[in-house]
Amino acid sequence: MGKKYKLLNKNSTPFLVLAVAHIVAVVILLRRSNQGEVWTLLLTNIGLTYLFELPTLNLFHGYRYKPRLFKQSIFDTILGAIYSQAVYVPITGTILSILKKNWIWKLSMAIIYYFIEVLFKRIHIYKVFWYKSSFTPVLIFLFFHISDWVAKALIQNKAWALKLAHYFSIEVVWITFMYVFGVFRKIRFGRKYYHTWTEHFQLAPWYSLVLSYTALVTSRWAKHRWLYPSFMIIIHMVIDKVLMSMGILKSRFKAFYVKSLWYLCLPITSRLLYKLIYHYRRRDYASMEA
Repeated sequence: MGKKYKLLNKNSTPFLVLAVAHIVAVVILLRRSNQGEVWTLLLTNIGLTYLFELPTLNLFHGYRYKPRLFKQSIFDTILGAIYSQAVYVPITGTILSILKKNWIWKLSMAIIYYFIEVLFKRIHIYKVFWYKSSFTPVLIFLFFHISDWVAKALIQNKAWALKLAHYFSIEVVWITFMYVFGVFRKIRFGRKYYHTWTEHFQLAPWYSLVLSYTALVTSRWAKHRWLYPSFMIIIHMVIDKVLMSMGILKSRFKAFYVKSLWYLCLPITSRLLYKLIYHYRRRDYASMEA
């Protein structure tokens, strides 16, 4: 793992202050609203913002974050992206949707994020390349409306919305795992003999997206309790074997119990999220109907 800076420094403090403010806000929302509804929408929103991050940051390097928590700039950039796309924007979108705020609130928050971005550029903790800051308020305003649309569909128990929420929830967990395992050098993706960190963060999200889709599809067999995890583990092992044979994936999971935990993690995570989304929604919808 790359050498780290101090947790609190002049670069990291603005990121952390914003993160704490958003986390406090969502904790208050969780205490005052239906927790299942909040968590389902929040994970779905994080999944949506992760999809935005994939082309703009991971693939085409439109901007760079500089919280100065790691010596290696790629870890810093991805961590900054997690702050932005897993904390700031999706939490705000979730709060606005759950509280049913109108377009004035949405536009105001989009403009606030624009000025935060401008401030971050001025104090040199955020740098843009081909990406334009003028894109930010437009995209965030659009995202807030998508969040409303998804929230409404979830409340109505729309099948496509529940599947989307399940898929994005799995995706969020696994993309986050790829970051953590990458930091601790337990797993690494690349195209040649020497796998760069840039290649890792370009390829790891695709790996997570494929596994998440596989977990979503096989979860349809959830009524067969032994069949679902068995298929999921086999498919996961086959994908890893193929990627390793092609030299795309390197893994340091050697011990049997570690490998077992690695392959059990996906079906367990998927099943827990399935229960969170479907059981909460069914119970809540039934209480609304009553």
